Amino acid sequence: MALTGAILLLLAGCGYKPVAQYAKEVLGERIYVDIAINLRDPENSVLIKDALSQAIMTRLHGKLASKESADSTLRVTLNSANFTSLADNKEGFTTFYRAQVSLGFAYEDKEGKARRFNSIGRYDFSIDDSSILSDSKRFEAIKSASIQAIDHFISHIAMQGAKGVQP
Repeated sequence: MALTGAILLLLAGCGYKPVAQYAKEVLGERIYVDIAINLRDPENSVLIKDALSQAIMTRLHGKLASKESADSTLRVTLNSANFTSLADNKEGFTTFYRAQVSLGFAYEDKEGKARRFNSIGRYDFSIDDSSILSDSKRFEAIKSASIQAIDHFISHIAMQGAKGVQP
């Protein structure tokens, strides 16, 4: 108990603030999320919206809101999703892939300023020697790479909030 109190006192004394607090200074508490649906691959757009909604609630401790009641609006576009072969087996079949997802973020902060930010996320994964890249593996890889890109965006927003400067 004394150790916990000492840690809390130390963190409070050094001016520590969580990332969520800095991001809220830019985006506010209530955020409206809009995803541009990719007509060639609508499933990925749904995965990205779910990942972004979860990140807003868990990482930013924010609330999803309607456009009318939101402090800020956030529109995300899937710019690209690519898979690269990283390793092959003796027969020439790919056994290790890298998924790379590029997301475009267009947002209006709580001050009403419109900004844009692009982010890339990557996810490396293996598949069995005798298998091909299944839809479930592909979706999981895209979701994981998207989460990394979203985390990069959140870090960018938090840094702007920490600096007290709008991006």
